[in-house]
Amino acid sequence: MTGGTGADTLVLARATYTGTSDLKDGANVLDVTHVGATDISTANVSATGGTLALVFDGGGSAQNITMTSTEYNLFTPARITDGAGHTPANSTVTLTDARRSLARMP
Repeated sequence: MTGGTGADTLVLARATYTGTSDLKDGANVLDVTHVGATDISTANVSATGGTLALVFDGGGSAQNITMTSTEYNLFTPARITDGAGHTPANSTVTLTDARRSLARMP
């Protein structure tokens, strides 16, 4: 998927994403709605010329999103948030190239 100018939202409702998406300019969002474990570690997600936020959007159900440390740094903790009805206690990031999981802190 290639985004345009302005803000784009990529909604991920599957357990695994392996595609390539450049959301381009603007304040873009990867909105993960899949409940449970979601693996984006083999995907190539970027926002050339823009920013990219990650939203845990499982409606309050536990979510564990697996990604690489490079992907994690793309989002940065300031741009990792919880959607409506979701709490930090239900939001976990697992890094494929690290030895431990990171629970998202409030």
